[in-house]
Amino acid sequence: MPKRQPTNEEHQQLLDENDALRIENVALRRELKSKDQTIDHLELKDRAKEKRMGDLHDRIYELGVANRDLETEVRNLKFDKGHLLERLADKQQHIIDRFQLTGRAMCSVEPSSAPRAG
Repeated sequence: MPKRQPTNEEHQQLLDENDALRIENVALRRELKSKDQTIDHLELKDRAKEKRMGDLHDRIYELGVANRDLETEVRNLKFDKGHLLERLADKQQHIIDRFQLTGRAMCSVEPSSAPRAG
């Protein structure tokens, strides 16, 4: 069976369809390129965000360590304050005790050393 040749009208219709498919192909390639560029841009932003988050997690850890150190220092200072207050109270009591002893000794000495009237 011999191969049939397309008519001029069929040939023109095939050429038009071919042109339309080429135009659609070019448009799809542009869209694909644009989407690839968008994906690349978003991946860069995501990597930058991940790095920033990593940096922030590191900073949070550092601040947590510093906070624990400060809490320890506060506990130590409170302990030192309590200890110093106890020492101060002891010294104050010692001074009061000495004053009372000295005051009693002076009270017992004063009447005999006071000049007599008359």
